[in-house]
Amino acid sequence: MLINNIMDLADTVKVYALNTGAFMASCCDWLEPTLKILLLGATLGYTLHKWYLLKKGKKNATNK
Repeated sequence: MLINNIMDLADTVKVYALNTGAFMASCCDWLEPTLKILLLGATLGYTLHKWYLLKKGKKNATNK
């Protein structure tokens, strides 16, 4: 009997946690634009770094 009550309580807590998580995710309207801006910044940084390394490599190749 006690084990069934504990299992029911665990299932109830899981459902409440899932509902709370879904509610919190739906309230985060600012999250998507923030992630888009971060992704854009990371992409630009990566591209600029690669360009820098390519330019640096070409200078070293012509100086040899």
